[in-house]
Amino acid sequence: LVILLEFTDAAAARVRGADVDARYPHQLLGPSADQFGIALLSRHPLEQTETLNPPDIMSTTRLRAMVRWQGELIAVTAMHPMPPINAEYAVVRDADLAVEAKRLAGLTTGGAGGVPGILAGDLNDTPWSTGAALMSPELRRASGLAPTWPNAGGRFSLLPLDHVFVTSHWSRRAAGLGPDLGSDHRPVVSELLLRQSGDAGT
Repeated sequence: LVILLEFTDAAAARVRGADVDARYPHQLLGPSADQFGIALLSRHPLEQTETLNPPDIMSTTRLRAMVRWQGELIAVTAMHPMPPINAEYAVVRDADLAVEAKRLAGLTTGGAGGVPGILAGDLNDTPWSTGAALMSPELRRASGLAPTWPNAGGRFSLLPLDHVFVTSHWSRRAAGLGPDLGSDHRPVVSELLLRQSGDAGT
């Protein structure tokens, strides 16, 4: 799975191209003219997709999907909440993160056990802030603590703002930063192991 942030119409045209489409044929795209466009790319089929448009300027678009992977359904939420430019924005960010964490932790299918869940994106939050604390009873961090913003040529950053959180179905096999791709953020890479099946996936 690949989650893209600050996703514009120009970026959408690129991922619809034959080269990207061949590798990631299943796409849920939410481009925007501002910095809060978002996209989910998958090598595996996407089901029950939702694009949650923001009710006001305090919130941002969220993407939800079920990924059909090796017979399993995996719930994925991609987010890029507003930065906490003041106390009111911070409260909304924290509430939106908590809503998605509780939703993922509570999902079931056909009366069976919980669905493996993943929440990822530029959360505009550090691991030690209030938003992460509200999510922690429901989800666990699956990304590292390396700073991701601002990206100074892939050599120096200050804050870890980009994260992957998961339900208890997962264990983290590896986590790190990807290469400098020209963004003002460093990409985050997490490799996860699904506990029930023992199959690894990224």
